[in-house]
Amino acid sequence: MSRTLTRSEAQRRVDRSKASERRLAKWLVEHDGPDPTLMPGGGLATLTGRVGHLFQYDVPSLHYDGENKNIRVGSLWKVWKQITDIARSHGKEPLVRIEPTNEDARKYPKLHVITEQRHGELLAAERQVLALRAKSGILEP
Repeated sequence: MSRTLTRSEAQRRVDRSKASERRLAKWLVEHDGPDPTLMPGGGLATLTGRVGHLFQYDVPSLHYDGENKNIRVGSLWKVWKQITDIARSHGKEPLVRIEPTNEDARKYPKLHVITEQRHGELLAAERQVLALRAKSGILEP
């Protein structure tokens, strides 16, 4: 049985969703860099880096197109909490792999879910490698 949301409850959900999108946009642009074709504030993206008002996704960055979801994730969240607790107890990083089934398996790649902190670390390391390659004249990976 679902209940009808009051205007203030509905507005709080919308506000929370937009704030979550802004946090993702800020994080992606800070850690990955802005998309040069949609420069935040000077192009199609908002000052916070969001483009959801124009396109069917929320946030572009240099290497990613991001979609933010502020939703209940049910059993996936239970799995994430479990592996996060186990990984932390072993001094490791958590990872959840989601493999599409049926028709989706042919069309979409498998998904690896990692922490935001670990993703930031990987992007920073990637930038360092790219900078070293550029400095030494090696442009191909």
